[in-house]
Amino acid sequence: APSISADGLELFFTRVDPAAGATVPAIYCAMRDDPMASFGAVRRLVAATGFVEAPTLSADGRFLSYHRRVDGVFQIFRLQR
Repeated sequence: APSISADGLELFFTRVDPAAGATVPAIYCAMRDDPMASFGAVRRLVAATGFVEAPTLSADGRFLSYHRRVDGVFQIFRLQR
C-alpha cells in the first residue's frame, strides 16, 4: 500500500527485502525532484522498527503513520519530522 506525498515528490511503501537478509516487512522511501520524473534510490526508514506495514503520510507531510505488530497485535504508530 504505497503512500505518496501531496507534492508528489516522496513515495513511502512496505517491502520485505530478502537480499538484505530481511524476513519481515520494513518501510521504505523514494524521492524525486519533479513530479514528472522517476523516483530515485530507495532507502529504508530506520525509525520504524520491527514488523511494520502500511505507511500513510499526512496531508501536510509532517507525520507518517503506520502499523506495527507488537506481541501478535497490530498497533498504530506515528513518526513526526
